[in-house]
Amino acid sequence: MSLLVAAICFSMLGVLARMAKADLSTWEICLGRALIGVACMVVLHFLVKVPINGPNRPMLIVRGLSGAICFLNIVAAMQQLPIGMAVVLFYLFPVFAALLSPWINNEPVDRLQWFCILTSVAGTFLLLGPEIGFHNLSSGHLFAVAAAFFAGLNIGLVRRLSSDHSPYCIYMYMSMVAIVVSLMPAVQDSQMSIPPKYALYMLGAIGLLGTAAQLSLNYGFVHLKAPEGSLILMSQVPISAFLGFVFFQESFGGMFLVGAALILLSSWGLTRTGV
Repeated sequence: MSLLVAAICFSMLGVLARMAKADLSTWEICLGRALIGVACMVVLHFLVKVPINGPNRPMLIVRGLSGAICFLNIVAAMQQLPIGMAVVLFYLFPVFAALLSPWINNEPVDRLQWFCILTSVAGTFLLLGPEIGFHNLSSGHLFAVAAAFFAGLNIGLVRRLSSDHSPYCIYMYMSMVAIVVSLMPAVQDSQMSIPPKYALYMLGAIGLLGTAAQLSLNYGFVHLKAPEGSLILMSQVPISAFLGFVFFQESFGGMFLVGAALILLSSWGLTRTGV
């Protein structure tokens, strides 16, 4: 149930980020989410004593930087692409996790994983379709793939940190690093002016949804194995596509659906192998 909540929260976050495009930059959205994330972690620390510090601060900062870059890229992608397409491309992250695992955690890529990786590549070709092609990619497509890369990197870094760092600690550092990364660009984008009140409400909702999604995600994977949990989390794709249709009249053709199915099945297959 918690992973379904995470999928819904992530999907709603994407809709709000798209709606806020006219009034809030990607940097401002990142800063708002990070500030609310830090506030929530501090409150949880004082109320229920969740651990928000850990021994390996350099690695926590690296993980925080990677997480902040991932969030900036997925928000930028959702603001430029149909939400369903941005989310499907983001689900290439298990491919990058598998490719990076030999360098981060000394875990070799086996034949089954290579098969899933190549299937995901084929699905990406079908997803983009002949009318787009790799010679004419937009910045939104590149942002989505970059977000997937950094999400894959995050998986490897979290594996290294998880033995002696709590998920709350990891999220706390990600939020703190995101504040440092986004503060000056956000101030420059705002030109020292306060956004409209409704935009601030959306920013607050994005921050709360992002924190709720992350905590639900962490809780869910404590109680479920990776393959089962990932399969539930992939409900984010149809939820996002449905919300994109309802709010922005986004629709997709048959080639997109086949490509999306190949990517999601390959991603699920990679989680079954331990990625």
